[in-house]
Amino acid sequence: MDRDKQEYLFAKYPLLYRGKSKPMTRSLMCFGISCGNGWFQIIDDLSAKLEGLIRRYQYQVPARWLPEAMQVKEKFAGLRFYMDGKETREIRAAIREAEARADVTCETCGAGNAKSVQLHGGMGWWFKMCKNCHKNKRKPTG
Repeated sequence: MDRDKQEYLFAKYPLLYRGKSKPMTRSLMCFGISCGNGWFQIIDDLSAKLEGLIRRYQYQVPARWLPEAMQVKEKFAGLRFYMDGKETREIRAAIREAEARADVTCETCGAGNAKSVQLHGGMGWWFKMCKNCHKNKRKPTG
């Protein structure tokens, strides 16, 4: 994801992404959000839900148990959103919903539905891409 989009999310949801400055031995958010810009809206919507839940929990549990994002990335053509801290059913449900949305959304442009987005790739690297983005994608060099 582009740095400006990533920084926007970090600033907008400070409780959720509070681990972004931690060393990689404590959080993998130091690597940023590792996916295409097409999933930005999905991650923004999920982050808003999670930030709201964290704000609701912040006075109910010790600070060390507050949920926080540990890693956000694409893996095997799917969105992966890993959390640390006390996870609830609401948090898990929100993450599952976002991951399902990403399954039918082009990681490059954000367009999509189950018919237009297809699985592409090979040799261990897979991604979800609409027909238009796949057609216009540059071929690997070398």
